Amino acid sequence: MSDKELCPICGAELTVESFYLDAHILMEMTKTCTSCHNYTYEELTGAYRVYIGDKEFTWSYLTPYIEQLTINAYIELAIKEYISNIA
Repeated sequence: MSDKELCPICGAELTVESFYLDAHILMEMTKTCTSCHNYTYEELTGAYRVYIGDKEFTWSYLTPYIEQLTINAYIELAIKEYISNIA
């Protein structure tokens, strides 16, 4: 099994950049597709952001779980729509 994370749009390997406060505390992380340039995931100390094409989805650690599920469903739908528009 591979540890590589792949772009959900084009399947290319994502470029991951991370900044740690110390050995255990992740302060920020960005995962970007440098192949199609249409997917980015950002995690910034409890705040999350996903870009799919020109669409932006955001939530935080305070977002209720059911709302997070809804956001994830919208992200999946946006990925499917984006792929169908470029195919």
